[in-house]
Amino acid sequence: MPKLAIALALLVATGCAGAAAYGPSADDRLEAATENVGTVQASGGLEDAVMAIEATGCEKLGPVLTGLKSDTSDEEAQLAGLTGLLDQAKAANETIQQTVADRPGSAYFSGKTTDGAEHDIPAYVQACEATRIDTEQTLDRRIRDILLAPVVTDFVGKKRKQEVLKARVDLDLLAKAVNVLSPADLSTLLGEIEAAKAKLVEAEKPRGKKRRR
Repeated sequence: MPKLAIALALLVATGCAGAAAYGPSADDRLEAATENVGTVQASGGLEDAVMAIEATGCEKLGPVLTGLKSDTSDEEAQLAGLTGLLDQAKAANETIQQTVADRPGSAYFSGKTTDGAEHDIPAYVQACEATRIDTEQTLDRRIRDILLAPVVTDFVGKKRKQEVLKARVDLDLLAKAVNVLSPADLSTLLGEIEAAKAKLVEAEKPRGKKRRR
C-alpha cells in the first residue's frame, strides 16, 4: 500500500477513535439540545407547570383594571374593586413564582403543548406582572387621595340644615386596602385612618347647651 494511503487511513482511524473517546461533537450536542424546543412531553412536569401558570387567570385582570380606572363615579366601589383586584393579582403572582421555582424552565417556555395549543409563558408572566404593578400604583394613588380628606362635611335636615361630619368612604374598607397594598409607610397610613375614626367619634358626642348668665 502506498505510504500516502496508509497515512490517510491512519488519520481517519484516529479521528473516529477520538470522536468515540470524547463523545458527540459540539454540533451534535447543539442539535440534540434544540431538537424538541417548543414542544413539551405529556409525561413531563413542564406541561403541568405551564398549565398551572395559565390557570392563575391573571390575563383577565387587565381588562378589569381598565374598567375600574375609567369609572370614578363611586369612590367607595372603586376602592373595593381595586383592593380585591390587587389581592387576586398578588395571589396569582405568588402561584407563578412558586411554579417557576419548582420548574425553572417553565418561565421560558414558548411553543406548543401536547394538545397542540400555543403558549407564550414569558409574555404571559410579563403581562401579569405589569397588571399587578399598575393595580398597586392605582390603589396607592386612590388611598392617598382619600386620606387627604378622610372626613368630610355633610348637611342633613329638610327645614333647618344641620352640619355633620361623615367618613368619605368606609374607613374599615380603607384600612383593608392599605393592608392589602402593604406600602412602606403602612403604619403611618393606618394611623391616619384611626385618627379619622376618632374624629368621627368625637363629633358624635352630644354637646351640652351653654347656660345664659
